[in-house]
Amino acid sequence: MNQKEQKICRDIKQHGHDILCSDLFQQAGRQAHHLRSTVSDHSLNVCITGVRLCSLLQHFGIRLNEKEIIQASLCHDLGMVGRDRKYRTRLRAWRFHPDESAKLAKSIVPDLDPSVESIIKTHMWPGPCGRPQTKEGVILNMADKYASIADWTSAVTGRRYKDRIKQVISE
Repeated sequence: MNQKEQKICRDIKQHGHDILCSDLFQQAGRQAHHLRSTVSDHSLNVCITGVRLCSLLQHFGIRLNEKEIIQASLCHDLGMVGRDRKYRTRLRAWRFHPDESAKLAKSIVPDLDPSVESIIKTHMWPGPCGRPQTKEGVILNMADKYASIADWTSAVTGRRYKDRIKQVISE
């Protein structure tokens, strides 16, 4: 593993420790998502992509709050856990999971910054929610779309996204 990947692992473990260790995130590892993925696997993909984007943009002098990106990324789809029991249809799950995800994030991290809740609530833009209000919200939105495409294409190609990094984070 190269130095950049090691830094990504350290940062995600540092800022996302409580979330990664939560029962809900463990349950997310058993919830199917995007054909061959799980909610937690997808969330880690989003997180890794978000941290990479954050690092890239910081080279251009754009200051971002990496902690917010990590926490929001790991929690953004937790509202999908148990979706078949919580929502009558997949369309309702798509529509209402951002608000549910923000509530669940707050239950895992009681002192969660309100900006992280906002980032989670707007991650489906331009879908049913408002548009992101911060740079970090835009980063999560872009990382989520990119990781979703990677999740879907991995179902076709059989190649999984960033398994090496995810394995180290999960240790």
